[in-house]
Amino acid sequence: MLLTVIAAPWYAAAQQRSNLIGKLSSPFQDAAGVYVINRATEEAVVSGVRDAFTIAARAGDTLAFAGEQYELLNLRVEQADLSDTLHITLKNKARELDELIIVDYRQINAETLRLVPVGQKQYTPAERELGTASSYKLNPMGLDPLFNRISGRTKMLEKTYESEKQETVIVKLQQLYDGDEIIR
Repeated sequence: MLLTVIAAPWYAAAQQRSNLIGKLSSPFQDAAGVYVINRATEEAVVSGVRDAFTIAARAGDTLAFAGEQYELLNLRVEQADLSDTLHITLKNKARELDELIIVDYRQINAETLRLVPVGQKQYTPAERELGTASSYKLNPMGLDPLFNRISGRTKMLEKTYESEKQETVIVKLQQLYDGDEIIR
């Protein structure tokens, strides 16, 4: 009887749960929002922003790690796990799609959305820069055309515009013909 009274507090202390600190990781993404469930107590916590969690557990408890994008993982807690941070690597759950629909949105543009008038001239970036730098028509209030003519920027932008036109022609040719058909 005396032995029971003396040993009872130590036995109770050994059965108490302590805070288990853990860190989750995943091969492709962060593991925030994963449920960590102690199956013995049915206590559940959710992993935080830094993929960390803290849950009350003791040796022998089973922890379940569940997330929508991860495979379910059950882990039995060992005494060594309670003394240090527990590191868990989750496996991504592969999902087979029933159907994949690819929609062509090339017909949606500023004109079809009526953001600009239909038939309005579309300028390339080099055309816009050259027009703003060299034309009083596109820049009526500024002195930019005068300064750009003096500094030589207009000539540089004209060369860039010509280069862009040549690149556009090359891209169109590459779309029309295979690499084998083009003689260099």
